[in-house]
Amino acid sequence: DYSESLIFAKIPESRTSFLRKISQQLVNFVKKYGSGFEAYELANFKDERVTQIREKESELIEQELRWLGKRYGVKIKKGIFAGITDKIPAVNDPEVLKHFREEIEKQVFSEDFDFQITRKQARKILNEIINSVKRGDLRKEKITEILKANVSSNEWDEEIARDVASAFLYRLDEARAAVFIERAWEGLALEGTDPDFQKKAKGLLWELSDGLAVLPTGALPFRGKKIDIRKIEQSGFPVAMTRLDHFLYVSQLQSLLIALLLTFILMVILRKSISIGAIATTPIIFTLGVIYGFLGLSGIPLTYATMLIAGVSIGVGIDYAIHFIHGVFHEMEEGYSLREAIEITYVEKGKAILSNSIAVILGFAVLLFSKLKPLHNFGGTMMGSMFLAALAALTFLPALLLILLDTNKNKRR
Repeated sequence: DYSESLIFAKIPESRTSFLRKISQQLVNFVKKYGSGFEAYELANFKDERVTQIREKESELIEQELRWLGKRYGVKIKKGIFAGITDKIPAVNDPEVLKHFREEIEKQVFSEDFDFQITRKQARKILNEIINSVKRGDLRKEKITEILKANVSSNEWDEEIARDVASAFLYRLDEARAAVFIERAWEGLALEGTDPDFQKKAKGLLWELSDGLAVLPTGALPFRGKKIDIRKIEQSGFPVAMTRLDHFLYVSQLQSLLIALLLTFILMVILRKSISIGAIATTPIIFTLGVIYGFLGLSGIPLTYATMLIAGVSIGVGIDYAIHFIHGVFHEMEEGYSLREAIEITYVEKGKAILSNSIAVILGFAVLLFSKLKPLHNFGGTMMGSMFLAALAALTFLPALLLILLDTNKNKRR
């Protein structure tokens, strides 16, 4: 019933940033052009008003053509559509008749025609329809009448006949549009331009050839039929990927904050010190900051694979921190000074941390040989993450412990 329609478009690339931009531009377009249009059925207006409607429609389509020209680097002169509607042929134009006859002839003489008829009957139907077009009297009722007069009664079906009549009228509109586009294109003198541009430009010309014009409300001093657009919904790959990107971002941020908070609380409970809890999370924060900064600078997208980096980095990084902090406090309980405890822990625990990080790095290195890009990226970034986690645990962590505990000791004195 023509109450719904779909608009398809090809997306030239699948980068998330590009898809997000496309999705937002479509949202803006729908907000701007999603309402305020009127339909003008030309058959319902006198010639003078039809001319006004055509002129206004030509102006808007010319504007679209200029936008298209900018996209393909084709310079479109202002006023290039002036008088273009004069090239719209009448239904009984010889060229239109020729195109229409060829199409109808294929249909009525085909074995797949809706009615079983002889070649003589097909010839008679064809001639009578063409004669009706020449007289400018081809209507749905007229075609149905011609079919009924030439199809046997046992073959006759009123509903099928109406469908055939609609198909014939559509073919006539197609023939008329084809002739108009051919003539108009010659007048525009845009031959030799990009084939894609030509295809889209001819598609715009097609809009001028039919008997319907859709214009913004207020474009003309008289009113058309208001188009009631109830709902415009964007779907497909760009909007799906944009939503997925948003959900990934939100879930990644939430999981990251929750993991850091739980890690901090755990260390506070274990060491009964807020400052120690804060120090323990420092290597993790450093690692994540460097890794995600690298992902952003290198253009590696946040995917199902790369979003796992934070969780694994926190799990391994806090393990290194807990081992080192526990070692320092254990040595201090044995009677060693802070500096001595850090030195002993650095030698004992440092070897274990270093060995463990090398083993984990080599384990993730296997993913570099994966043909799947997300796994390849995940493996490479996890190798860097493990290296940074070990580096931070063996450099920043001892330094922070030395500074903080020395400061606290001096304050107590």
